[in-house]
Amino acid sequence: MARKIDFRGEKISIEEAKRRITELSNALAATAPEMSDTPHVGQQFTIITDPRWYTEAAPDQKGALLCMRDPGLGWRGFILPWDGVALLTGYLAGQMAVAAIASNTKT
Repeated sequence: MARKIDFRGEKISIEEAKRRITELSNALAATAPEMSDTPHVGQQFTIITDPRWYTEAAPDQKGALLCMRDPGLGWRGFILPWDGVALLTGYLAGQMAVAAIASNTKT
């Protein structure tokens, strides 16, 4: 028997819930004002600890495909241009170095 969830008093299948979420997300993206390029100070985030991810080169898109799994929304794919890949790599390496230094100074 397929699992159902209660949505505002209506029992719907997981597949139907995912379909509705995708449809609403697409409608919002098409009609909402543009989002800022960076988060604003004090913005709240839903944090997903240690998400599953996958990446591969996407030469036809002149970049890399980065997929991340959200427990509620499923897999989401992003194409990062090569200069964005280089920036992200640098930022992550810098954050890792700072964390390593900080952990070495705590004794």
